[in-house]
Amino acid sequence: QIAGRAGRYKNDGGFGTTGDCETLNSDEIEKIEKHQLPLTKTIYWRNSKLNFENPEKLITSLERKPERRNLLRTNDSLDESVLRFFLKKGANNIIYHKNLELLWECCQIPDFEKKAYGQHINVIDKVFQFLSKMINLYEINKLYPIVWNSRLSRVLIPLLSLLLYQLVTFQIQVTRKF
Repeated sequence: QIAGRAGRYKNDGGFGTTGDCETLNSDEIEKIEKHQLPLTKTIYWRNSKLNFENPEKLITSLERKPERRNLLRTNDSLDESVLRFFLKKGANNIIYHKNLELLWECCQIPDFEKKAYGQHINVIDKVFQFLSKMINLYEINKLYPIVWNSRLSRVLIPLLSLLLYQLVTFQIQVTRKF
């Protein structure tokens, strides 16, 4: 963050790297400061206009190829793989097909732990089941339009997923101790 909150823009900042990135040299820093960046030739892209009518149309809309040559369709990412898993698992379970939009939002929950694919799927399933029950309860009580909307889900889903990851991780740690 070069210019940020609380007056940091008034003082010169520094550049740092994270993870396994190499340190930036003075030429690279100068180019960044002067916004002299190389032209981007290709960008990874995924269709944002998804069709939630049925599972097949959702997968087809996710697989849609870009119309512009400089855009590259992302290969199956984790969220798409998880979605395909639930759609295959849910072939005989209508709850996954009935709530496709919610299922897709839940599948986009990041894998915070990155330890086991099965644990990640378990957390997503728990979040999805919980939210599906909440929506069903709200629909029964005619509160759905007031209480549940996409803005709320964009805040609630990440919050719940983080909480569930912490609970699942804690439960595994406690189980291992005994």
